Amino acid sequence: MRWPLLWMPARWLDALMYEDLSQPTKLRAFGFVYAGIFLSALFLLVRRARLSLEGAPTALVYGFALSFCALGALPFLLVMNRPELELIVGIATLLALVLGASGTDRAWPAWAALAIVQYYLLAHHPNAILLIPLLLASWLALRVPGLARILGMLWTGTLAASLLGFYSQLLQCPLDPYVRGLFLRNTLNPELFRQFPDYFFWQAFRNLFGSLEYVSNIVFRTEYMVDWLPRDPLRAYGLAALVNPAILAAWSLPLVFSIARLLAPLAARRPLAQAAGDAERAARLLLAGLLASLAVTCAAQINRNDYRSTQVLLMLLLSGILALIGPIGQIRESAWRKVMGFAYAVCIVSQIQFLLSFAPHALASWRTPGRTPAQLASLNHVGYASYRADVLIAARHCGIAEDNPPDHLVLDDSTYPAFWRSKLPYHLVYLTSGWAHGIGNLKALLEERNYGGIVARCDTLPISLRRLTKESNGICCASRQAK
Repeated sequence: MRWPLLWMPARWLDALMYEDLSQPTKLRAFGFVYAGIFLSALFLLVRRARLSLEGAPTALVYGFALSFCALGALPFLLVMNRPELELIVGIATLLALVLGASGTDRAWPAWAALAIVQYYLLAHHPNAILLIPLLLASWLALRVPGLARILGMLWTGTLAASLLGFYSQLLQCPLDPYVRGLFLRNTLNPELFRQFPDYFFWQAFRNLFGSLEYVSNIVFRTEYMVDWLPRDPLRAYGLAALVNPAILAAWSLPLVFSIARLLAPLAARRPLAQAAGDAERAARLLLAGLLASLAVTCAAQINRNDYRSTQVLLMLLLSGILALIGPIGQIRESAWRKVMGFAYAVCIVSQIQFLLSFAPHALASWRTPGRTPAQLASLNHVGYASYRADVLIAARHCGIAEDNPPDHLVLDDSTYPAFWRSKLPYHLVYLTSGWAHGIGNLKALLEERNYGGIVARCDTLPISLRRLTKESNGICCASRQAK
């Protein structure tokens, strides 16, 4: 199924960035780039919001916001090259853009920039549909003529309708109906709203009130989902028993700020439209839209995994920043200093636990070329050149060449960079994990699809494929003719 023409520029950009993955370091580099863009947008948001906070300099306020990004395992998630990070980069950029334009008269350049940012958001992940409240609120908050707002909302509606239509067809998946069921088990099924509306809202409330799990995903644990971090007992002699509750308490701060900010106009009996200034009015509208999108995202997601925690928690952090615009003068200086001091203290203790927990792995198992030992979802880029040489040697035993690989090779994370030129390869994750439910005879399926051979770590292959292969240094290969 081909993407609609409207989305082809985004797909061409993806191809330009990710087509050549001959080195896994490239993925890590993009992760750091996206994290850097987010932190820059966060600084720009703090600066444009003019958060002096009882005379505290911008750098100190930025440090307060930055401290949340250093809690628990969140530093790892910040550099994980996942669409959720791209979404949060787009959200932070959108907020900084609208707030920056609130005090200017350059309406149409700001309109065009916001339209591009919204396109970027919706092009990167279907979960961006859940951000519609924020996208609509951004047009209301932007200082542009009424006609421009209407055109902007029509643009958002056009993008959303196109994206929904594409994914609705994609999820039909007639060759494997289980895929549609898998997606629907991970998210709230919209079809329930029409068939069983009471159960739909009950499930949505259950999902929403289970949102504490997003924070529990990043605290220090002996086991993380899908083995993307090592399974080890917690170090530092029980320091984690002190750090984890503090992390949970720290993340309650932006939530409290946001709720208090939304209730402030009601307490003052002042309509939203009568805000003191453009920046404050824009911040309130953006905060309402962001919190609505956050609530919809939490209510829609049944599977609250680690990387989704990145999006949800950083959206909460951004809402806390927006909440500090305007009424901060009502917070006593002594109270504010205690809040800031608590956040800094939690950050410092968390970083100590972070180093004690993961430094030993950084000096040992994380330097092993290829797949990280005991971390099935991790790939080491350190020393990958030597591992790549082993992969190519193993592949040549089966007549598979690097410069002209056959189409539809069966690969895994560690061997894909060596054979990225293979056309439409099969990834073992989608052949052997929960995504592969209902395949049955895997070898028969691959033969039916004219697979070109196998190059993968032996410990990732199921028995049905393992017996077809030859082994070299823990890497298995098989030619198309293997029986």
